[in-house]
Amino acid sequence: MTVSKTETEAKSYRHAVAIVCGASNWPVGPFRASTAFAITARGWCDYFGDGLGIRSENLLDLFDSEELADAQLTTIADFLRKRAEALRCDNGQGLLVLFLYIGHGTFTGKKSEYIVLLRARGHLQTLPSYISVAAIAELLEDVVCRSSRIVVLDSCFAGAAVASFMSDPAMLEGVKVQQILDHDPLSAGVSVLCAASRDDAAQFDEHGRYTLFGNAVLTVLWSGIAGDTKRLSLRQVCNNAKDLLRPAELPTPEVHSPEQSDCDLADLDIFPNLQSSQYDWYTKYLAEAEPIVLSNTAAPQKPPTVLRKPPAVSEANTPRNRRWRLPAILGVVVVAGGVILGGARIVIDWPTTSAGFDTSLIGADSSDRGCATDAQVLRATAENPDFLLEIVWSAHCNTAWAQITWRRTPGLPEMIEARVYPKSHDPTGPDAQSSVKPNVGFTRTHMVDRGTRGSVCAIGNVVIDGRGSPSPVELCG
Repeated sequence: MTVSKTETEAKSYRHAVAIVCGASNWPVGPFRASTAFAITARGWCDYFGDGLGIRSENLLDLFDSEELADAQLTTIADFLRKRAEALRCDNGQGLLVLFLYIGHGTFTGKKSEYIVLLRARGHLQTLPSYISVAAIAELLEDVVCRSSRIVVLDSCFAGAAVASFMSDPAMLEGVKVQQILDHDPLSAGVSVLCAASRDDAAQFDEHGRYTLFGNAVLTVLWSGIAGDTKRLSLRQVCNNAKDLLRPAELPTPEVHSPEQSDCDLADLDIFPNLQSSQYDWYTKYLAEAEPIVLSNTAAPQKPPTVLRKPPAVSEANTPRNRRWRLPAILGVVVVAGGVILGGARIVIDWPTTSAGFDTSLIGADSSDRGCATDAQVLRATAENPDFLLEIVWSAHCNTAWAQITWRRTPGLPEMIEARVYPKSHDPTGPDAQSSVKPNVGFTRTHMVDRGTRGSVCAIGNVVIDGRGSPSPVELCG
């Protein structure tokens, strides 16, 4: 029995519920707090209610909740059971579940399990309370197994979460057979919209107004696309958001459908094409935005910039001839070779070499020179299960450094080491910066010139029982 896409679109769900969780600050660990996370969460809640028409009783807002992970999972499970019963959606049949996380994602454990961080203090000294994405996937499958599920992860390395939603092939085949026996045309499945790939760090606006991914997606959802299309699919939303982020060479979103039954949920036309030209979703929260303030007076000043208008783009060359109705997409975001200002994209003739760069920053500590205040993780890897290696960068200083975190517990390594260096240079040469410390679980190097995207690399190493455990490959970003 094959169900047509049109039939599935019409009958894929009768009701929708939404869950929003995450945090804007964290009690422990090197995780940067920002109002950008909270404002983005509010923007999503506004969209779920006013844009998608989800009633308040069908929206669970756990963002910035101080409940521990187990308590939040219990709250989510209870909410889904009660709403499924109230809406007469047995096991979630005919129900669209939207699960959204906004905040920091990272890896833990010997198997490099992908986790998302909560506001509550957990039992570890270096990590707040956290939920594994695998636990979220298991909960949704257990409580609303017949539902259609869209999971949105606005966090670093979100692409690493996709594997957690992959079904056992034998179980999935059993579901298909049961649907045929029941003559059930309703399509259950899972699609995951990720802010960045498994290797990229998601980013937020330096003025604290929104996450860049959240702003791009919400802009697409509110402004829609030109034409008579009534609804948009998740894949269309992702592709249009990608078009907004790509010119600034920022990490771009991905959509995956790790679990499918009759069709790909990401291709179903679910979201209303609102074409709301008057809606700047974040402006109502601007009074709450707190920009990153560089308090260290020794922090370097950026070189003078020469502004020029970007070349005109003909309508014929724009993807699907889209006319974006909300052009203020990225706020003020420093990128390699350009910046986005207010409602217009302005290209800056920014030197990509050391011209105008404060060379005294090379070899300096990022905290001492005020460069850590806007630090963001650029790339990270846990390919060696003994440690997490990260390249961190400062847009203000245009510098980068490496940091390494021991991941095996209990105990500490006999030695831990991180090195950062320009790409294609000798990791032990004069251009490299390194930090080697005994009997600790964390260290970071001094700074190198950030240069252009992909021009800095890092390696790590720990010594355990007299034997070295180095990075299998270098990390570049």
